[in-house]
Amino acid sequence: MRELAETRRGLTRKFGDEKEIWKDYPPKWCKNLEYWKGLVLIWSKDKFVTASATNRTNRIKGGKEVVHHVAGSRSSYRHKEVLISEKGAPVGPKEVFDRTHMRETPQGKKYVNENTKKAAKEYLDLKAFYGDTMNDEDIWGSL
Repeated sequence: MRELAETRRGLTRKFGDEKEIWKDYPPKWCKNLEYWKGLVLIWSKDKFVTASATNRTNRIKGGKEVVHHVAGSRSSYRHKEVLISEKGAPVGPKEVFDRTHMRETPQGKKYVNENTKKAAKEYLDLKAFYGDTMNDEDIWGSL
């Protein structure tokens, strides 16, 4: 991954955002020119450019608008499956969220940042408001 990022930085310095030119300069490690052209095509799409700009801005801001997690490489679905096997009973979205967004501290479990704490509180407030008239997944999806 680092080599790919370094290649992109070098091409940006050399050719700017003219990604069409990038297609003619594959890195040494890329043995198939068509794969390289495919990557350049992905990087050229507006959707990628927009997402990349958003991610860059979030990194610069220190990720204050981003909800961080401690899930590692395991998906939320896999965390849910593990929780079910540990508890021996079904689990809701809040339990999965807590598992993936809380750290163990000397004072007990704490959310990784204020945004995660806020999201959990919003869920609990909506759950109290809707009660049994709305299922947990729909409440979570409305956040």
